Amino acid sequence: MTFKLEHHNKIVTLLKCLNSDMLTKGSAYFGGGTLLALDFEEYRWSKDVDFIASVGTQGYKYLRTVIFEGGYKKKNEKIFKLTSSASYLS
Repeated sequence: MTFKLEHHNKIVTLLKCLNSDMLTKGSAYFGGGTLLALDFEEYRWSKDVDFIASVGTQGYKYLRTVIFEGGYKKKNEKIFKLTSSASYLS
């Protein structure tokens, strides 16, 4: 799907670059105002990406470990898939 606002297209590119297996294992789901903006015809401009995860669970602990041990940069293969789309993250 292509959006009118280029910034929203970049958010979709970012989401496609994320390792969905890691997010599933961590029980983390895309949510918040940006999800609503994209689902409801870009009724507003949204600049952030929110994930919903249950605090105090093994999934949340797993996510914290992945991020704090490997960092959040593009090179962390546990977070990002290695695709040509990932060039946006540089």
